[in-house]
Amino acid sequence: MQPMARQLMHAMVAMCGLSAAAWGAVQDAAPVQQEPVPQEAKAEPNLDAKKDPDANAFRPIGVGDPAPSLHGVTWVQGEPTPKFEPGKVYVVDFWATWCGPCIASIPELNGIHNDYLARDVRVIGVSIWENARASDGGVDLLKRVRDFVQSRRDMSYSIAYDDEGGVIAQRWMNAAGRVSIPTVFLIDKQGRIAWVGHPRMGLKQKLDELLAGTLDSATAQAESLAREDLRRRAFKLATPLQKAIESKDWDKAISMLDEIVGLDAEMFAPSSVAKLRLLMTGKQDKAAATAHAMAALERYNNNANVLADMAVVLLTQGDEAVRDAETAGKLSARAMELAPERARSMRAQAEWLWATGKHDEARALIEKALGAAGLDEAGDVALSAKKMSK
Repeated sequence: MQPMARQLMHAMVAMCGLSAAAWGAVQDAAPVQQEPVPQEAKAEPNLDAKKDPDANAFRPIGVGDPAPSLHGVTWVQGEPTPKFEPGKVYVVDFWATWCGPCIASIPELNGIHNDYLARDVRVIGVSIWENARASDGGVDLLKRVRDFVQSRRDMSYSIAYDDEGGVIAQRWMNAAGRVSIPTVFLIDKQGRIAWVGHPRMGLKQKLDELLAGTLDSATAQAESLAREDLRRRAFKLATPLQKAIESKDWDKAISMLDEIVGLDAEMFAPSSVAKLRLLMTGKQDKAAATAHAMAALERYNNNANVLADMAVVLLTQGDEAVRDAETAGKLSARAMELAPERARSMRAQAEWLWATGKHDEARALIEKALGAAGLDEAGDVALSAKKMSK
């Protein structure tokens, strides 16, 4: 796979938060053999091997069913919760260190942890599918999760790790027919599943409704399933998108990215960034790239991450002739207005300062970004810092 195709496809899969088999399908190596198991055709793992005390383990689950236990996880942070205590509400988030939307959801989950602790609400993040990529062979995945959690200043809730066997993922995600992350399960005070969905699908509202006794689980579940279907539909375009990029059919690839964004502009915002990258590095069309970036400034006016990422693309991708510091400055300035302490915003602003000759200011800001960067951002920020150190 060509470097640009690989970069874009990795971003696509991380964006959709897909399972190990889905990730493997877009790698140079053979796909991972473990397939996500739909609820109606679920495999039965060896229960004796885990000595699982949970009578509900590995059964199909949905809203209204007793929640499976978390027996068998490795607890990375916080008090172990192998069972759900009656009278408490639990927010169980399934995530991975490589999943962009999972990382983007961390601040909201941490806010819920801080704001609702006194109301007997507990937030638990369960890392699954850490071995999703072919490049993960031989990696100490538990250490990667520990390092990631320790690098975050906004991840104070309990964290657990599902080992490479994926028993917890099977018990929860596969049993519920879910193939993408992040996915949150809300567990009510009776230990039943009250809602399943993406944490950015109004999680806080659903939690408030659950606590007030007004949650309409049936309607909420229908909305959640519809959104999950969007993610499935987006991923069906992954293989033809990869082929279009590899064959340098830029118009076709851009059309597919537009189709993905059309499914849900916020959910698939990274595809809009990918389109800008293709306009800069593939088509090398400055006018089209500028027009797309300005439209994004309006569409994603409250999304600091998207604006920051686009600013960096405008400043660093493609030949000098297609780069656009003026437009990048507008995007990075808005990102700084929205999230001035976020490493991503600071990096974008530092790149703009550097491109416009304000080198001392750029160096000072990129140093601050290095201090604020989490493990997932550190590499990109370090690249900018290295350039600005010369």
